[in-house]
Amino acid sequence: MAGAEIAAIGPGTERALAERALAADVRPGRAVAESLLEALSERGLAGRRILIARAERARDLLPDGLAERGAEVTVMPLYRTVAEPPDPGTVAAAGRADAVTFSSASTVRFFLEAMPAGLPPGARAISIGPITSAALREAGIEVAREAEPSDVDGLAAAVAAELGRTGNGRE
Repeated sequence: MAGAEIAAIGPGTERALAERALAADVRPGRAVAESLLEALSERGLAGRRILIARAERARDLLPDGLAERGAEVTVMPLYRTVAEPPDPGTVAAAGRADAVTFSSASTVRFFLEAMPAGLPPGARAISIGPITSAALREAGIEVAREAEPSDVDGLAAAVAAELGRTGNGRE
């Protein structure tokens, strides 16, 4: 990795890099591809060679945006998000939830495959960020709250804020 610059889209990626004694040179203001594209664009992209290591199924906004700005882009899919079929007890428990958290657009898709009727009655959808919120809205699910920042800590704080002190939103 000598001489290479490293970009991390969010704090989870930064932690994984740190565990391998690597540090991110570029960190966007928000953990979304649009913000990373902006941060990288500020560094100048014409003629730069960029490797994007990511999920097999992801939005093409980042590679397309980088290429449009003159970068030579290689996308390396490193993993595939696959749904694990939930057991009946988990589905039954989910039907009693006060809130359902969504950490990616794929969690929206997989949740609806497992629970075609959608959210349990009275449950609130809490999203990790704008792309996930858009996937929820596209599926016809109202977003009660969106995490800020768009990471796991922000999602936990959004759940706490949405449900209040009692854990169910009933003060």
